[in-house]
Amino acid sequence: MKIEWKTPPDLFGTLNREFGFQTDVCALPWNAQCSRFFTPETDGLAQPWEGSCWCNPPFDATQGRWVEKAWKEAQRGATVVVILPGNYHDSDWWHRYALRASEIRYMRGRPKFADEGGRETSMRTVVLVFRPYCKGPAVTVSTLRDGSPNNKGQGHGAHAKPS
Repeated sequence: MKIEWKTPPDLFGTLNREFGFQTDVCALPWNAQCSRFFTPETDGLAQPWEGSCWCNPPFDATQGRWVEKAWKEAQRGATVVVILPGNYHDSDWWHRYALRASEIRYMRGRPKFADEGGRETSMRTVVLVFRPYCKGPAVTVSTLRDGSPNNKGQGHGAHAKPS
């Protein structure tokens, strides 16, 4: 399985309008979403993250390290949005760090990610939002696969709208 995929433009666009990303902390030149980005050579896990950061980590076993780093950087004042494919709710790192995010946005439908050659694949996806100094518990919300609010399935917590 390929581990590098580009975020769907409509999904990134929706989130970028909300957060105004300054740095893509985990990218390759072909899939970078921001003009400032860290590659494997510059090692985003070793860099300080500042401002509003986008993170689409490799779809491999390192995802927990990226989520941990996102939470730690939020404790230093960064806003970090991490997009994750799959279902990791049984992982130790999910319980240690993802549940301490500001928000967990579950997507209704599967966004289509593209590889460098343009081939697409649809994947279950969740978005973690780490706002500065977040401690959890995370507010959960439902979004459509383009990142816009899902008015048919409201989440729970402070940001949920009553039915």
